[in-house]
Amino acid sequence: MCAIISLCKQGKNMYKKCLLIILSIVFLYADDYYYYSNNKKIFLTPLTQSEMQKRSFSRTEQNIQYFTTQKNTTVGVSDTIIVKFFSRDDYDRVVLKYELQMLKEMYANVYLFKIKKTENIFDTVNEIYQLDSVEYAHPNFIQNVIKR
Repeated sequence: MCAIISLCKQGKNMYKKCLLIILSIVFLYADDYYYYSNNKKIFLTPLTQSEMQKRSFSRTEQNIQYFTTQKNTTVGVSDTIIVKFFSRDDYDRVVLKYELQMLKEMYANVYLFKIKKTENIFDTVNEIYQLDSVEYAHPNFIQNVIKR
């Protein structure tokens, strides 16, 4: 980083190059919000505060982050994930490594977990998805129910 700063001080052309390098680094390490579905990345866009205020949500807990999907649907993400294992063989190893608390077994080999480290739930759930023993893993999405 010091080398980049010293380049910035060497003149106008170097300043432009330096700015380009810094912007590239920022975009490279920016948070991407996505999960996998059928081996495809599904990207989500976080709602801004003004967008949050325009909408009414049935759940307003503070630990829920709201996103817009690529299909323009609003979903919430909290501290729970759903994981389906191919078999129960690696269950204990995964639970220990990612500090998961099993809330309930939903179906055979499909579990609802509470995740302790929620800084970026997408990083954790995508890492779990990459494991050979896991068929799928994604946040436990929350959607508003609209009564007709």
